[in-house]
Amino acid sequence: MTLIANTLNDGFPILIGDLLVSSPTRKDDFKIPTFLEGVEKYMPKDMVNFPVKLNQKIKVINSNLALGSAGLLTEIETFHNELNTYLDKVEVDTESLNKFKDELDLTKYSKSAFLLLFYDSQSESFISITISDGYWKTEPHEYFNTINAVGTGATGFIEECNRYKNENIECSGNTNITNKALSVNTILLSGLLSKESFSLETIKKNWGAGFEIIYFDSDTQSFTKLTEFSYIIWRGKYSSQKKKLELEPYLILSYKYFNGVLAISSFLNGEVDGYGVLPIGMNKDTVDHSSLPKKFEVYNQKICNTFVIELDEGKVFYPSAFISQREDGHTEIGIKINDSGQLEIMLNKELENKLKSRIEEQFYPEKEN
Repeated sequence: MTLIANTLNDGFPILIGDLLVSSPTRKDDFKIPTFLEGVEKYMPKDMVNFPVKLNQKIKVINSNLALGSAGLLTEIETFHNELNTYLDKVEVDTESLNKFKDELDLTKYSKSAFLLLFYDSQSESFISITISDGYWKTEPHEYFNTINAVGTGATGFIEECNRYKNENIECSGNTNITNKALSVNTILLSGLLSKESFSLETIKKNWGAGFEIIYFDSDTQSFTKLTEFSYIIWRGKYSSQKKKLELEPYLILSYKYFNGVLAISSFLNGEVDGYGVLPIGMNKDTVDHSSLPKKFEVYNQKICNTFVIELDEGKVFYPSAFISQREDGHTEIGIKINDSGQLEIMLNKELENKLKSRIEEQFYPEKEN
């Protein structure tokens, strides 16, 4: 099952797809990047569909066109083939895409839904075209402007959007419109991943297990997938009496694409594992394994951090920080794997002080000096 979502952030669209695929047939010892042990035994007794594998569900068709797909894998593969055949015969523009939608035989896709995201270079505007409109949920939003979502995760995703609070910690490098849109959306997804790692909340409802993002790169004027990117979930405690903040990384997920295959390195509470996620329709026997990483990797170019900080009297604070590396290489958080194969994480004192200041201003203003 699926979540496909499109958010419009000050006119800048972000296309999101989860990775989980479910089936009525159980699969023992099925692991996901946020949990690193078999999840089947934790599923509800009345569950009908079970998590069985991971797949990419969003794709970049060309520089001006992206696609999100939800539903039955067989229907999605048929749709992809039909769309590719059509696009080979026409000039791709708003008119031809709407014509494709109008002439589509939807009876072939009765259990699926699709979204085409198109950049019209003539008008310099973005057009989203939803197919199987009855399945889509659309809502306006304070931070995400407009949300379109479909699949088993649609309701949960919109609920999470409505719970979203702008508790971002501003960091260097986070200035242009691309990073601002990525910041808001990756922080939202980071919160979902942190909950999933603790409770399997999304998996129990047949969605999640990781998320892909497609965005429009304003420099290259083309759609692209977010790659060489990391999530870090931190756990921490703050003592107002000692004015001391203690933090430790709990979950690190690093994403990079290799010839279409999404490689995920997952570090969870001292354990490590790797995952290769194929696009829908790609045969695993055709994968060039020589192009895939031979060891776990982490990436510093863009890092989304969510901090789960326990305060006095059982309160919990969830600030986040999206960090993009500056051209001079400066960053508030750095991660690497050293020569001994050990994971090293650097937390800049500047960011730690920003976190402490935010906690003291928001929760303990009377104790400030």
